[in-house]
Formats: sequence, C-alpha cells, structure tokens
Amino acid sequence: MDEKDLINRIRGIGFMAGVLERQSHEPLCSKCISYAITLEESLDALKELKESHSPGSVPSEFKTVLLEADRIIMTLEVPSDPEKQRKAGRCHLPDKACFVKKARMLFLFFKEKKSIN
Repeated sequence: MDEKDLINRIRGIGFMAGVLERQSHEPLCSKCISYAITLEESLDALKELKESHSPGSVPSEFKTVLLEADRIIMTLEVPSDPEKQRKAGRCHLPDKACFVKKARMLFLFFKEKKSIN
C-alpha cells in the first residue's frame, strides 16, 4: 500500500470512528442492525489496516488520527441483539435514509482502497 492509500484509509477509518462513536449514544442507531454490521466492518478494516503497514510507515501527522480511531472503535460494543429499526417501525427518516448506511458508503470507498481524484 502506498502512502497516499495509507493516508486515505486512515482518514476513512477516522471518519467512521467518529460516526460510530456518535451513533453509539443515539437510541435507535445504537441498537440497529446497520450499526452492528458497520461496527463489525470497521473492526475488520482497522485490523487489516494495522496488519498492512509498519508503525513507522504512518506519516507523523496521521498517527494521532489512527490512534484515536483505534481507541474509539475498539471500545465500542456491537449490539448483542440488533434490530432493523425501520422494519420495526421506529426509524422514520425520509426516503429510507440511514445515517450509518450513508456514512458507511463513504467509508467503504476507502476500505476498498480506491483513491479520490
């Protein structure tokens, strides 16, 4: 993985850590299947990212971003019995929008190692 891809992946995992941390306190999202799946994917992506580079290869200005994302994601808990909040009739965002799914789409862009022009 070249430095540009490494930086993009660190930024992506940092972004997702912020979303997941915030939504972990939200009454509906924190118990939703979309949150659970996205947290599990984030844990996998973080593990893959940490295994794919040496600690010295992280540019100094992004070390804090990676460490903070790691701290956040590793402390979050996957809901034990997540529900599909919309199907249960509790989530009423318009146009079938989902805060976590929308953020996940951007995150997956980085997880799949694509680069932004």
